Amino acid sequence: MAKSTKDSSKSRAPMVAEWIAGGLGGLMVIGAIGYLIYAEAAGGATAPRLEFVLQQTQQQPDGYVVEFKATNHSSFSAAKVKIRGELRSGGDVIETTETELDYLPAFSSRAGGLYFQHDPAKGNLDIFPVSYTDP
Repeated sequence: MAKSTKDSSKSRAPMVAEWIAGGLGGLMVIGAIGYLIYAEAAGGATAPRLEFVLQQTQQQPDGYVVEFKATNHSSFSAAKVKIRGELRSGGDVIETTETELDYLPAFSSRAGGLYFQHDPAKGNLDIFPVSYTDP
């Protein structure tokens, strides 16, 4: 009889560990599902929220390059982000140039540059998004 008592206590130890591991796994699954439901309900946005900040302007042999930082402030990623830069003077558009970022993930930043023939310091420069696609 003593031998059977030892065998049953050895077999119970793995069962308790299995129950604990199973319980923790179940809590993780419930937590993940809860987070996904919360993120969907609280998201509100349906498109990337893009911001462009001018970094610096460098003179090149054939013009000027304006470097910028593009930031996506939403949980939605964007692909093929077309960016336009318009150089204005006195309300008139002097020059327009465009570039494209291949991919701008959610909550991230990318750098880029726009080339101009005219000096951007002698006018008002606006940089803004034109279009994007869902990745």
